[in-house]
Amino acid sequence: MIPHPGLSTVGFWFYQGLGGICPDPEQPGFRRFIIRPRVDPALTWVEAEYRSVRGPIVSRWKREGNRLIMDVTVPANTQALVHVPGENAQMRPPAGTAPIQGVRTAAGDTLFAVPGGKYRFESQL
Repeated sequence: MIPHPGLSTVGFWFYQGLGGICPDPEQPGFRRFIIRPRVDPALTWVEAEYRSVRGPIVSRWKREGNRLIMDVTVPANTQALVHVPGENAQMRPPAGTAPIQGVRTAAGDTLFAVPGGKYRFESQL
């Protein structure tokens, strides 16, 4: 099988690799998607945006010493599974919403399932 040319470009690698914005095969059409950034020690920050059919998806992360700060934008009427690398991951929910607890994964990330909105996650690398 030959991959689609659009999936082999450098831009694709930036938003899906470093930014971690990936479709969820169980929920096609970006009804639900996955944010799993690859935090490269050679980089101090990454900002990636994917304009999905349901709205823009944004993944930003930056390292400050051994601290990781991630900002994620999830379009309305969608859900994101956000994998936060590092220890003691916490989420700051949008104003007026209840906090969402993360679940530790076997890969060492903390997984948060979040609805549409803007979120900040912090952890220790």
